[in-house]
Amino acid sequence: MTSKSTCDSMPSSSTFLGVSAPVHPESVSIMPSSPTSSVSSQPVVEFTGTTIFARPPAPTYRYAISLRNDKLRIWLEDCDSKKQWCTTELSIDAYVDPTNAIPDATSADYVEVCKVE
Repeated sequence: MTSKSTCDSMPSSSTFLGVSAPVHPESVSIMPSSPTSSVSSQPVVEFTGTTIFARPPAPTYRYAISLRNDKLRIWLEDCDSKKQWCTTELSIDAYVDPTNAIPDATSADYVEVCKVE
């Protein structure tokens, strides 16, 4: 569920590309800057937005979800207190196991399911 309120700060990690956070998530796909880069040629997918986890008046949280080299990272910030939480770079087996796996789904498929438009 998205909310009309927004936060002013951005995630401090260089994993996130510094795009401003719209109320509705936005997807960004960027290729690495150099063909000789040590990073694979897989595009980076990132989107940001705001959400609440209960009925209003509930705290609003700002989030950023990114996928780079099949590693998922989730950043979350409480818009009022400015407290922040961030995962490490998660491989697919950290959030999918045989009991909840979608057959033949990739990390990018799981990230796309999280997008709300």
